[in-house]
Amino acid sequence: MRKIFSLSAIAIAVLAIAISQLWQKPVSKWHQGAAWERLFTIYDKMAAEQFQDCDPKLVETRFGDTMVHACGNDGNPPVLLFHGLSSSALIYGDWLVPTLREKYYTVSVDALCDVTRSLPKLGDPKSCPQTTKEMYEWMIDIKTQLKIDKPVSAIGYSYGAFMATHMAMEGQKRLDQLQNEASTHSGSAEADQKLTGLANDQIDEIILIAPAAVVAPFSTQWLVRAIAFGLLRTMSGSFASVKTWLRDWFFTYMMSDFKTAHLNWSSDQRELRAALDDAGPVQVAVPASEVDMDSLKGLARRHDMLLIIGDKETVTDPTVAVSRAKETGIHVREYKGAGHMMLVEFPRNPIKLDVLQFLDGSYADN
Repeated sequence: MRKIFSLSAIAIAVLAIAISQLWQKPVSKWHQGAAWERLFTIYDKMAAEQFQDCDPKLVETRFGDTMVHACGNDGNPPVLLFHGLSSSALIYGDWLVPTLREKYYTVSVDALCDVTRSLPKLGDPKSCPQTTKEMYEWMIDIKTQLKIDKPVSAIGYSYGAFMATHMAMEGQKRLDQLQNEASTHSGSAEADQKLTGLANDQIDEIILIAPAAVVAPFSTQWLVRAIAFGLLRTMSGSFASVKTWLRDWFFTYMMSDFKTAHLNWSSDQRELRAALDDAGPVQVAVPASEVDMDSLKGLARRHDMLLIIGDKETVTDPTVAVSRAKETGIHVREYKGAGHMMLVEFPRNPIKLDVLQFLDGSYADN
């Protein structure tokens, strides 16, 4: 029965994607038009409030100019923060960054080809990273521009967790390849120099917060809902009340108590959420996916990894995610009563302590 449901749901999803192509709204030029202007007005106001005494800058990469909010002493251990889809660096600004910056050089990154302040090269989404290898290269460009010459820790929420995972995997893949090549040229100063440089371009600790896939496949129910949301939102045209209802229908589904969760969603967050949707759609080229067990085990052997997830998670099956994470050697913090949107509701405050303890080595599993 479950297999029949899964197949039927997938068939519905495929049909929805096909139909949605007929209703796709025209995509305005990147960062141009009234919707983008409205988003930036809200974004800039919130960024000024949340990233006080930080250094916001557009750093040049081969894929486009990337907005980063660099906070704290740049001599401290570096931590890169990656957000989920259809959001921005702001998701960390008012709660995690102020705590992390006291001990770490904390850099909250706006992803390219998401609805952020980052601008793809020539304003063309096709210039954004097209593979996980290019995601890694994008991260290296950011490190280079910020003059970070040591390994970094990476924290990713939702799709950002997928990014952080694959950046670490691609970096390790490169290092292994170079080590194999260097073994045939032992004693070469050039080979040793390359190895040292690449070793500094690795990711150390990896913290996955409510990851999109990675440790478990997407929930079929969530996938169908996500596609229906995109389809219906596109068809809703200029009907603001319909769009508001659709946003609540989709996003509160990912909260721990979707019957009342909207009451805890601040007016600023709701206003930003609406502006993000209007400026979209997101045009990232690499869809999130589950990582195979062997790769996860290899990653966990070489990196300290922490999974933070709620038992009310709806994007993936939390039971599967926790089981696979533990089997592969990833540390797990599971919160009772928490959903996917834990960064705007419970337990985002306790997560701060998890993150700090994991980075400083004092963390203990529950």
